Amino acid sequence: MFAVVLLAAMVVAQAVIQAPPPSVDDFVASDPAGKRRILNDIAASRSRVPIEQVIQLIRAAMRDPLADVRVSAMAAVGGRAMASRWAGTPGPGSGPGPRNSVQPERGVIPLEWKDDQRKLRDALSDDLLALLRGDPDPRVRHDGLIGIGNLERPARTDDLIRDEFVAVLIERYRQDADPRIRAEVVKAFRLTPNDSAAIRAVLRDALVDPAESVRHEATSILTAQGRGARPKLSFEDARPTILASITHPDGWVRVAAVRALNAFGAAAADYVTVLQQLMNTDSDAQVRASAKLAIEAIERDSRLKRH
Repeated sequence: MFAVVLLAAMVVAQAVIQAPPPSVDDFVASDPAGKRRILNDIAASRSRVPIEQVIQLIRAAMRDPLADVRVSAMAAVGGRAMASRWAGTPGPGSGPGPRNSVQPERGVIPLEWKDDQRKLRDALSDDLLALLRGDPDPRVRHDGLIGIGNLERPARTDDLIRDEFVAVLIERYRQDADPRIRAEVVKAFRLTPNDSAAIRAVLRDALVDPAESVRHEATSILTAQGRGARPKLSFEDARPTILASITHPDGWVRVAAVRALNAFGAAAADYVTVLQQLMNTDSDAQVRASAKLAIEAIERDSRLKRH
């Protein structure tokens, strides 16, 4: 599920537990480095702050004039929500360390944190949405999307995300100018089982988005590696957008359309002639090179499917 892969902090319960942070008033009076340390300790489960105090600290940090503090607040949301899902265990493993290295002992995430994801969602969703829609710093909006996604994560990866959150994702793709946010939305729809005409419209448009990072996320749905993701964008879904874009005056749009045909492989076999024309006559060298690669990919995929 989208939200989930979008984590700003790695949650590992440490054997060394940090002292609880001061009161909210003391937190507000702290310097920025002190505020970020407190929030980052919450994000990484190094602090055993009760959830009621966590909510108060995050609320105060979300109103902080410094974007770096607001970003750390988003990490605290995601980290505590993730810890909630691993309550009663040492948390997710981080893989083997370097050869002969001594791995630090990990404590157990308190079992009483098990309901913290819901408590965070009930208390902070409206404030997070306000930041997501209105914060002037794109880093805060981006990490706010990650934070909301963690709070919206279903118990099982195969479960649907709520329609209300789908609507927020679509809204952010359509309205946010920052490409990192649009890319995260596309990634979300690539990884969730949710499917609808509105979601497919976002994925379709993302194939020719102005930002390379967004186009990459959309095109990865079509690759062999991404075929297990849902919903999958069919060639019939994408055909009108691709054909409209292949004659666009901007070269990057034509390149994006050509790469989409490349990714669809044999399904786009009827458009080899169009690609040959682009390869031979397009004014943009990148379009010509991409068209050549697309023709080779389509023909190769067509041969494989015949045998």
